[in-house]
This record gives sequence, C-alpha cells and structure tokens, in this order.
Amino acid sequence: MPMISTTPPRPLTSLKLPGEYDGLEGLIEIDLQALVHVLASQAHERLRLTPRQRDALETNLWNRLVTAVNETMEPFTIENR
Repeated sequence: MPMISTTPPRPLTSLKLPGEYDGLEGLIEIDLQALVHVLASQAHERLRLTPRQRDALETNLWNRLVTAVNETMEPFTIENR
C-alpha cells in the first residue's frame, strides 16, 4: 500500500468588511466563490491539474482575493473620513 502524504489544508481567509458595508459580505463571497470556481475549473481542464493542485489553486486564489478585498476596503470607514 503506497504511503499518502497528508498535509493539512491551508485555512481559508475570512472576508471582513468594515461595518459600513454590512449586508454585502454574503453577496461578495458568492461572487468570489464563482470567480475562484471558474478559474480553477478552467485550469483543471486545460492544464490537467491533479485534484490536489486544483484544491491548492482554489485555496490560494480565495485567500489572495479575500485579502485584497479586506485590505483595500479597510480604510474606507466613517472613522477614516
């Protein structure tokens, strides 16, 4: 029986918008999920990624996109006006 290397999956970054954007997190998460799914699916099909590579791509895309949104929106609060 071959030994399977099991590395724990990287945790997913949470979307954390300032309070001024209450109610938008769910909508933005759905949009980001769709974007990540489409890009990872295309890469999987066209580049013949393994399931592990596809999962890593999805995790990396998700974390980087969410981090970009979080960092970009953080200064746009009433306190920072």
